[in-house]
Amino acid sequence: MNKRWFAIIKILVILLPLGLGLWLINKNVPVYGDLVINADFQHAQGALSLIGPEIRTKYQDGVLAILESPVYFDLRSLPWFKAARIYLTFKSQGAALEGLAPQVGPGWQYQLIKPMVIMDLDDGWQKAVFEFNLTEIYQAKNVKRFLISTIPQTDGGLLIKDLTIILVR
Repeated sequence: MNKRWFAIIKILVILLPLGLGLWLINKNVPVYGDLVINADFQHAQGALSLIGPEIRTKYQDGVLAILESPVYFDLRSLPWFKAARIYLTFKSQGAALEGLAPQVGPGWQYQLIKPMVIMDLDDGWQKAVFEFNLTEIYQAKNVKRFLISTIPQTDGGLLIKDLTIILVR
């Protein structure tokens, strides 16, 4: 009887860490190589922080208003993601989108990138597309910071309806 219990315990000691390892790999490695992250303007996520600081933004009716520029967000990504495509759906309410600026060095070293393309949508909104090489972006403790920069034109701000980030291997 004792040999049988030792055999069962031995199998469990081998299978449990193996199963845990496979589960962790499954959770952290996307199946198809891309990972899509949609911003939630009310709650911070594991991979994406809130757009802030809060004093420069206002959330109302599913839309985030940027009242004063610049605002920023932090992206946490695993090291095997080498590129990111960022889609920003916005509408000008007195400020124009200047671009996104990834942090390229410690402190306030940012490089402003203009959108690759800006598409007009049917409902008056616009969608800007950005592409970044994540290996060239400064990161502190696996966190990459991006600024959203606007150009004030009249009183008002920039409305953001959607921020989608696609991480690519």
